[in-house]
Amino acid sequence: MLMKFFTSLLHKSKEIARLGAVATALVLTLPVSLAWGDEIDDNLPANTPEAVRTIARQAIRSGLDQQSVARLTRAMLENKFDTQQTQQAYALMIEAKKSGMPVKPLMSKAFEGIAKNIPAPLILNAMQAVQSRNAFAHRQAARLTDHKNRIKILGRALAAGLAAGLFPM
Repeated sequence: MLMKFFTSLLHKSKEIARLGAVATALVLTLPVSLAWGDEIDDNLPANTPEAVRTIARQAIRSGLDQQSVARLTRAMLENKFDTQQTQQAYALMIEAKKSGMPVKPLMSKAFEGIAKNIPAPLILNAMQAVQSRNAFAHRQAARLTDHKNRIKILGRALAAGLAAGLFPM
C-alpha cells in the first residue's frame, strides 16, 4: 500500500515537472518572439503606415540587418518616401539578398541619396542602377568560375570597377 502511494506520487511529480518545464520554456521564449516581432514597431514612428511596417518586417525576415532596416525606414519616412517607394526600395534589397548579391551597396545608395536630399524617385533609379550593375557583374563572374565564394569576390570587384567607370566590352 505504501509502495503504491509512493509510485503514484512519483508519477504525479514527473507530470508536474514536465508541466513546469513546458511553462518555463513558454515564459522564456514568448517574450523573445514577441520582441522580435515588435522590434521594428518600437523603432518606427507611431504614424508609420502598416504597409511600410510589413515590408520592413519582410526585409528583416529575408536576412537584412534589423537595425539597418529600422534606420533606413525612418530615414525614408523623414525624406518623404511614400509607401510604394519604400516597398520598391526594400523589394530591390530583398531580391538582392535572395540572389546572393550584396545588399550593402543598395542600402548605402539609399542613405547617400537621403543625405543629399535627393527626391525619392531619383534615389530609386540610382538603386536600380546599382542593382543592375551588381547583377551584370555577378553574371560575368559566374561565367569565369563555378566556386561561389570566388563568384562573390569577383562579382564585387567587377561591380566596383563598373561603378568607377570601367565599361564592359
